[in-house]
Amino acid sequence: MHTVNTQSYKARVQAVLATASFAKEIHVSRSKKLQTIAAARKSVATKLRLNAAYFLDNSLKKPDLVYKQQSSDLYAVSIKYCNIFLAGVFDGDTWCNVQAASVPQVLELFATDAEAGIYDAHIQAIMDAKRASRNKTQQ
Repeated sequence: MHTVNTQSYKARVQAVLATASFAKEIHVSRSKKLQTIAAARKSVATKLRLNAAYFLDNSLKKPDLVYKQQSSDLYAVSIKYCNIFLAGVFDGDTWCNVQAASVPQVLELFATDAEAGIYDAHIQAIMDAKRASRNKTQQ
């Protein structure tokens, strides 16, 4: 294996690209840029509709599920933003129990409500917590 003198290699790169600079370390952020509330609404609604489609045809790609089977005909359904269930969204409750036949209908209702901004306060609380967490790690 051929080794190259580090200083001369830097000079070679700078000769080709005069604006090149070098560093021993760089900071890399792995967090996603926070969404606007409008984008968050759309994200929640899309997730709910993907769940409804998967519930009706589980041969589709499995989404991030927002429902859990409780018994043969009973499902607990909720709403998620950023992989976090919207705690207390149903007047203090997080889950809505429905019969299997009603799951797609209730998911569409929740999606429509998400687009209308019904869950904005709950979504905003998650966004604020994520922003605070991100700011804390950057200090």
